[in-house]
Parts: sequence; structure tokens; C-alpha cells
Amino acid sequence: MRKIKWVIPFFCIGLITACSYKDDELVATFRGQNIYVLDLKKTSEVSDEDIPEVTQNYVFREAVVLEAKERGITVSAEEIDNEIAYVFNNYEQLGLEDITKHLKNQAKKYNMSYEDYLNTVYREEIEKSRYVIKMMDEIFDVQSVDEMKNIGFFQQQEQQFQEWYSAILEKYQDDIEFYYY
Repeated sequence: MRKIKWVIPFFCIGLITACSYKDDELVATFRGQNIYVLDLKKTSEVSDEDIPEVTQNYVFREAVVLEAKERGITVSAEEIDNEIAYVFNNYEQLGLEDITKHLKNQAKKYNMSYEDYLNTVYREEIEKSRYVIKMMDEIFDVQSVDEMKNIGFFQQQEQQFQEWYSAILEKYQDDIEFYYY
């Protein structure tokens, strides 16, 4: 009887471990491009329970970047530089931790120098964010400051965003495969 008591906890631990995502695990493809757990984790901490949502958001962003480029929207190196400078100069006001420390920690995790991480991974993230922002500016109604003070404005914007999010994923559904569990 004692063996059973020990077997059950180890069996349960095995099940929990089996459900953990590994960095090299494929979680999605978009238009033939493989997306791995590591791709999701390169810029921020992602727990296993968040993998499905983060994966879907990652694919959404990739689709929006594609849409933006197809519409002729561009993001210049100067825009990226300005955004990076803004984040570095205002991280405290933005409610972010020390950005340099964060980027150095991320670079270390992925065996990259700080400079390489900043100039590749971080720049790419900023570029993609700029594409999303430009698409949002194009799609959503621009409101006056007075209208934005109204709580209904934010609810309307949230609803519009959710509709857009769903429409983008639906439009590209034949180009997307999710593999998370």
C-alpha cells in the first residue's frame, strides 16, 4: 500500500510537467512561418497558462503588420529610434521597470549581447507595435479630447478593437494553425 502513496504523487507531478511548454515548442504557424514559445518569451515573461492567449495575440499582430504593409503603411527607422528614445526617457512615467535593466536581463537569457538584443529583437518589437498603432489610427475613429473623457468612448473603442481583432483572425484563418494545449 505504501508504494501506491508514492506512485500517485509522482504520476501527478509527471502530468504537470508534461503540460509545461518548452522554448523550442511550436505553438502556431502563420502563413508558413513557425512560431515557437521562445518567440513569445523574447520580449516579456510568459507563463504556461498564458501561452494560448499570447500566441493568439502574436499571430494577430503578425497579421496586422501584413495588412499594414499591403495598405502601403510604412514605419521608418527614424520612427523606431524616436519610439525607443521615448521609452528610455519616460519609462518611469509609463509605469515600466528600468528598461535598460530589463533589456539586459532579456539579452542574457537568450545569450545575446545587450546591443544585439536592443538592435534586433527590441527594434523589431517596436517596429511591429508602430505598424499596429498606424493601423489602429487608420481604422478607428479619431475622437476629440472632450469625447475621450466620456467613459462611453472607451467602451466603444474596446468593442471596435474586439471586432477588428476577430475580423483579422477570421480573415487569415486559413493561414493560421495553433498547436498549443
